[in-house]
Amino acid sequence: WLKETQKPKEELSNHLIIIGYGVNGENLARAARTAGIPYIVVELDPEIIEKCRRDGVPVIFGDAAAEEVLAHLAVPNAGVVVIAISDPDATRRILSAIRHINLTAYIVVRTRYVKEVQSLLNMGADEVIPEEFETSIEIFTRVLMHYLVPRNDIEELTEKIREGNYSMLRDNTGAIAGNRSPLPIPDMEIIVLKVNRARAKLVGKSIGEIGFRSNHGVGLLAVQREGRFFTRLEDNLTLEFDDKLYLAGNAVQMARFNKFLVS
Repeated sequence: WLKETQKPKEELSNHLIIIGYGVNGENLARAARTAGIPYIVVELDPEIIEKCRRDGVPVIFGDAAAEEVLAHLAVPNAGVVVIAISDPDATRRILSAIRHINLTAYIVVRTRYVKEVQSLLNMGADEVIPEEFETSIEIFTRVLMHYLVPRNDIEELTEKIREGNYSMLRDNTGAIAGNRSPLPIPDMEIIVLKVNRARAKLVGKSIGEIGFRSNHGVGLLAVQREGRFFTRLEDNLTLEFDDKLYLAGNAVQMARFNKFLVS
């Protein structure tokens, strides 16, 4: 069940997938457009689809857990996926399907109840935001931070959202300049990889054993653990659950590392 109302102008890579175009999805799309981040939306509501069409939003009509829809979303190449729908069963199906295809994408999930947070994290989500504490600003702030958009630019965006001044966000021409992924170096990008159950083969192994550069061609820039950043990396540093790895490389190198994680 699929209908693509607007095809991307070029092959999607390191892009943002927004599943659900409610208040959160719409604000996130505006922020991504302003920051120059390629994105695509998935929706089931015909009225919302029509609104996206009028606004020039790239959107696919269909079930985000369906194989055909996932193929059109270029899920293996995605950098970030945000699942912002109200159906808990559909959320789990979509999360499972996407994580099975792409082990390195940064997945943010909205959930209704705090008690669901841990189970969704265990399924492979990188961030789970319960509705009790949720704001659309929090979601797109985390996404923009993942893409390394400068904090002051993010704060400017959030201030405009709070003021209800969306005129700048609707402007497709004023992309934010900043050191985000992809890098302004040809064929280079940065990803932030969280060590969770889906990547459990990294746990207990040292940086030297894994051989990020020597075996896989990707550079390990830093490790974030419990709020601390480690940038002077020794080969004997052992990785733990919930570590965040800052990796740099080109698309081929990232694909090679993803193959290692899947194998």
